[in-house]
Amino acid sequence: SYWLNQVQRAEPVEPRQHFLHGSGANLWSVLSNWKASAIRSEGRFEWVMAAARRAFPDLISTVEFEAGFPVLYPPGAPDAEYGLPPARAADGLLTGLLHLTAVAGARPGSLVALDEVENQLHPHAIRSLLASMRSLAEERDLAIVLTTHSPVVMNEFREAPEQVFVLD
Repeated sequence: SYWLNQVQRAEPVEPRQHFLHGSGANLWSVLSNWKASAIRSEGRFEWVMAAARRAFPDLISTVEFEAGFPVLYPPGAPDAEYGLPPARAADGLLTGLLHLTAVAGARPGSLVALDEVENQLHPHAIRSLLASMRSLAEERDLAIVLTTHSPVVMNEFREAPEQVFVLD
């Protein structure tokens, strides 16, 4: 479970962390680090932002770090006054960024587990996030294990029923 209350806190971040903690509390530090070192991070920040824009097209264009504080910008924001601190961002957007950062940070051949992946997400975001994660998983030979109660998530696996396991 992510600690959204920690993600929403407006504190300056230091770009020192490379991988997302299970709580997600270091999201902004990881993204700041990836953005500051695009070559070393192998484009992870850009991948997360591109996938987030597809999943949440009306909510986000990018994340900037102004004086060390994360600021989320919606599409078409004309200037810094239109940026939002994480505390004012939608929980679903923050959850999507957490999921994407967890997958983007996984080393090739790793296992990523996401519990109840659908929480706080609308159907379009679920489908878009799963497609992005599936693409990166194939590219980096990742195994992603999801738990869900959502028919929207289950429908995304209708063409691959061998990838679905039902526990009773």
